[in-house]
Amino acid sequence: MGTPHVAPRSPASGSDATGSVTVSIDGRGLVESVEISSLPADLRGAAQMTAAFEEALTSAHGNAYPAAPPPAGVDRVKARRVERPERRPMRSIVEEALRTQRDRPGPSGSVIGGEQGVSDNGCVTVVLDRTGPTGEIAFDQGWLRNASATNIGSAIGQAFAAAYDVRGAR
Repeated sequence: MGTPHVAPRSPASGSDATGSVTVSIDGRGLVESVEISSLPADLRGAAQMTAAFEEALTSAHGNAYPAAPPPAGVDRVKARRVERPERRPMRSIVEEALRTQRDRPGPSGSVIGGEQGVSDNGCVTVVLDRTGPTGEIAFDQGWLRNASATNIGSAIGQAFAAAYDVRGAR
């Protein structure tokens, strides 16, 4: 059985439901820029801004892949019958995973995830996660209440760029 074909990702943008926050990503899924077109009072909170950013980022990732064309001459999708794997106790699964991890050659001391980036003004911090090019964002709440939309978008982009630089240095 061959490797399944996965459509290549392309640079894309996505917005939150209100259209206030737009995130652009490159072909690797890295955040390139963040634009905030309007800044209503409900986006002045860190949790609300983070949620709007994550929604726009998710939209951008979805827009990065082309839609799959419908199969030619097929009216409905047919599923293949799947066999349930044998039941194994959790202890044996964990032991196998630990054994595999221990035996796997790789760089020592180089763990992906947790790289931190801070915006130039020090008011936005990003901590990348292990699963990809995204992570958690933290804002200085006092700054967020008073900053302009342009400054917030720029600071988020700077914090991601700084975190990607740290990850690239490993």
